[in-house]
Amino acid sequence: MADITPRVSERTGKTTYQARVRRAGHAPLIKTFKTKAQADAWARTQEKEMLDGKPILTKEKERFTFAVAIDDYAEHVGYDSLTEKYRFGQIRDDMGDLAVVNLTAEKMSN
Repeated sequence: MADITPRVSERTGKTTYQARVRRAGHAPLIKTFKTKAQADAWARTQEKEMLDGKPILTKEKERFTFAVAIDDYAEHVGYDSLTEKYRFGQIRDDMGDLAVVNLTAEKMSN
């Protein structure tokens, strides 16, 4: 269920619209837009993706990139060999900025 709430800035007096999408089994999503139409469109898209079972990209998930995952692995597990360290370094260089939630077989094969 999505709620659209108008918000008026005390400083500028401009109205923005905050969309909140809540579904059982998912973290709530909140985003602010300049127009109500943008907020409605975003909320509908997010609800459809939740129903379709697609991964929802939150700010927290967006920040969890391959580089972060590889750095965590190196810190907590370590590398067994220089070859493994080199291979993880190559992956970090090639896909380090990719959010893990956006991983697809197509992106892995490139």
